[in-house]
Amino acid sequence: MSNEPQETMAPSLTPLPWQQPEWRRLLEQHKAGQMAHAYLVAGEQGIGKFQFAQAFARYLLCQRPGAELACGECTNCLLGINGFHPDITLIQPEEGSRDIKIDQIRAATAFIARTSHSGLRKVIILNNAHHLNASAANSLLKTLEEPSKDTYLFLVTARADSLPATLRSRCQRLVMPTPSLEVAMHWLRAKGVAADQVESIALAAGSRPLHALTIVESDGLVHANEFMVSLAALLQRTASIQTVVTIAMKIGDSVAVEYLLQTSSIVIRSLLTNETEHPDSLKALAQIFSSFEDRTGLVKRLLLFNLAAEKSQRQLLGGTNPNAQLMLESLLWQWSSLYTQVSGKQTTDRDGQHR
Repeated sequence: MSNEPQETMAPSLTPLPWQQPEWRRLLEQHKAGQMAHAYLVAGEQGIGKFQFAQAFARYLLCQRPGAELACGECTNCLLGINGFHPDITLIQPEEGSRDIKIDQIRAATAFIARTSHSGLRKVIILNNAHHLNASAANSLLKTLEEPSKDTYLFLVTARADSLPATLRSRCQRLVMPTPSLEVAMHWLRAKGVAADQVESIALAAGSRPLHALTIVESDGLVHANEFMVSLAALLQRTASIQTVVTIAMKIGDSVAVEYLLQTSSIVIRSLLTNETEHPDSLKALAQIFSSFEDRTGLVKRLLLFNLAAEKSQRQLLGGTNPNAQLMLESLLWQWSSLYTQVSGKQTTDRDGQHR
């Protein structure tokens, strides 16, 4: 099964606050009669791409749409209030499977051939479309090559570049933004996240609000804070790599790699801009890094670490099933080595022993 955090929220008629420009773009195309038959909705995991596709699908099916939103009161709007509508079909990896399979695409083809329930339009949403296997992708390509009138496809993906180029070329791309930390925090407060936790949660989620909600719902902040503390301890050589790996596995391999990626990015920005204000979860790390005299060397090492974390993230989200524990051990060894490489002091071996 996929390691990816899922975007889960009740279906809505409205886009999320940071999606307004993309929403208006689609509205303008729709009103001008210039909508493409297929859209590639791309962007980071956990920012609401699937919710955007759902909301616009409901707008397309609304019988009395307003200037910008579905009415919420017509038969079609009420029919889709629980996320199920006979003129919308959702395709995503089935439970227990990593792939979107050819039988699912064949079912979508049959859906396209049927007359719409409402006499209006039909919409297909492929969630996590990068999980299409080769046969399914080829089958979908045939559908895209012969578009059906009043049928629209939204391919939602956090890894657009992993889709076959032939598929990408037949879709209009909508790149969905990741909100700023401030916007993410404001939205999370409105969702009821405690004021004293919202910054740490938004930071841990990399400003991805829906991913942040999953952290809250799973009580993941406790483990996230424990992991951040352990990263500081590893630099100070008061914790071993194996200890930190054990903590990392509590929050999940892909989430731990994401934290490493976000943390290194924030530290780099802090060093380059001389920021002095840091969220509580990063204060210990910020204090350690601020004590380094060779900041130029530190930034270079952090940039290399950041590249390694990005590579690990791609592998974990791909279909190669890498050894997550070995990958984390390698990254954490590089992390622990930052102190030595810049300061000249001792570091730890990969088994956690000081040297």
